[in-house]
Amino acid sequence: MEHTDKPNATPSENSRERELDAVEDGPPELLFSHVGHKAKISDFAWNEKEPWVIANVAEDDSLQVWQMTENIYRDQDEAENDEDIKQG
Repeated sequence: MEHTDKPNATPSENSRERELDAVEDGPPELLFSHVGHKAKISDFAWNEKEPWVIANVAEDDSLQVWQMTENIYRDQDEAENDEDIKQG
């Protein structure tokens, strides 16, 4: 795996769904590219308790903890439905 200075996120699906999508839609699209480290990223981890929270460390020992905003990984209709349920 190549190390870069930008963590990227792509949709995650099981391998069979990925194979079918690749045939139908092409390769997975890039959802997000985090820019901030000046050195190459040496490690990263997903937070097990908070969704979409990621920590990564670079070769210069800088640590960044960040979270993607919901509108990046959820479509607007899905988010609006959740809001309707909360209000209802």
